[in-house]
Amino acid sequence: MIAVRAGNAPAAIINLEIDPITVAGCAFDDISLVQVSDPIIFDKVKKGDIVTVDAEKGEVIVEKK
Repeated sequence: MIAVRAGNAPAAIINLEIDPITVAGCAFDDISLVQVSDPIIFDKVKKGDIVTVDAEKGEVIVEKK
């Protein structure tokens, strides 16, 4: 992934749907990947919030600032 080489890789990726290419890219570049079933999570996150991802549990926690 170009972002990894440039030092701009995401700490994690959160998607509604996961495709094989995204899975492979995340696995190759050691980026956590979580699939969520409720799209409302994307509306809850605002600038300055802290988002914690636990890929093993499939949890996304949003802490408001």
